Amino acid sequence: MNEVLSALLNRRSVRAYQSRQIEAEALEAILKAGIYAPSAHNEQPWHFTVVQNRERSEERRVGKE
Repeated sequence: MNEVLSALLNRRSVRAYQSRQIEAEALEAILKAGIYAPSAHNEQPWHFTVVQNRERSEERRVGKE
């Protein structure tokens, strides 16, 4: 099975976060992949929020409850 198909078929959501920050190069690659990912009717209504500060992350989480 090719690598892309395997990744798509075996994907999962993970909500167990680590306390370390992701490296800038890896973050840029992830965001670029998301920007170029297909969307319904190619409308691309992308909005990404990256929070690398734990206190700020907690503020956002509390604000949503």
